[in-house]
Amino acid sequence: FSFWSRGFIKGGFHGYNVEYSLDKGRTWRFLSNEKRDNWYNYTNNTLENAAFPQGASYFGLSIPEWTQSFVDVSQFAGRENVAFRFVFKASDTGNFPGAAIDDVQITRYDGELQTDIVAANAEYVDAETAQITWTTQPEFYADEFIVERSFNGRDFEPLPGPKEPAKGYVSGRVNTYEYPTQGIRDLYFFRIRSISKNPSRDYYYEFTTPIMSISRDLEANDLYRVFPNPFTDQLNLTFTGYVEAPLELELYDAAGKLLLKETQQVSGVHTQVQVGDLPTGVYFLRYKIGDGESKVERLMRQ
Repeated sequence: FSFWSRGFIKGGFHGYNVEYSLDKGRTWRFLSNEKRDNWYNYTNNTLENAAFPQGASYFGLSIPEWTQSFVDVSQFAGRENVAFRFVFKASDTGNFPGAAIDDVQITRYDGELQTDIVAANAEYVDAETAQITWTTQPEFYADEFIVERSFNGRDFEPLPGPKEPAKGYVSGRVNTYEYPTQGIRDLYFFRIRSISKNPSRDYYYEFTTPIMSISRDLEANDLYRVFPNPFTDQLNLTFTGYVEAPLELELYDAAGKLLLKETQQVSGVHTQVQVGDLPTGVYFLRYKIGDGESKVERLMRQ
């Protein structure tokens, strides 16, 4: 159920809500008593003799621009006698402009009811800024999106600042988001964590997108970093982008003795190699990604 509105409703003493009936209009109830983004914008917590009783949520604040409001009505699916109406109430405390309502619709989304990020991208937009964009369809009890960043492709942390609230909540339409952040390094890894929840229905769904990498003046799909260095019994390899190829590895000691030889099928921006308990000293890691050239990294064992 969705509509567009604008206008000035004076707080608790002037407002309107949406009601529904299941018996062709003989009895009516609030259509959701929830205050949230894209739905009721005011809750009467303390006022007496207000437009609606204490504890009720409704539209009761200024909406200067045309704004779409929407709410999930899937609980009425299959019922034959459902009706909806707008209820306007006001006190005698003054004269104020009212509200305009347009394009009231009841629409159905054909597909799986689960928030989905159908496209995501990260890129440099100037010398010091990276921008992450993503598109959703649908949003099902979508609550927020958290942009997470990594410098090595393995360890991620949420970016500082507020989380990005969902635009659709329950919506089958396409929603697009833009999130700028500092981008002064030559290589970053990003992913988006999507959180959907509705405590009243005991619903919670969380997922992360595939990892996105952005690089500046780096060879594509090459080894970017081996860490830790000095190492102990394990090596972590970070690539400059998403690698989908065999990775040939050979580990030599300072005398040129071959200690390890293996081939991994890499699918991602990071992989690990177990090297076991080796003596302290200098080592050399030869690697080859797919059909690329063989290259060597110098390493230290603690």
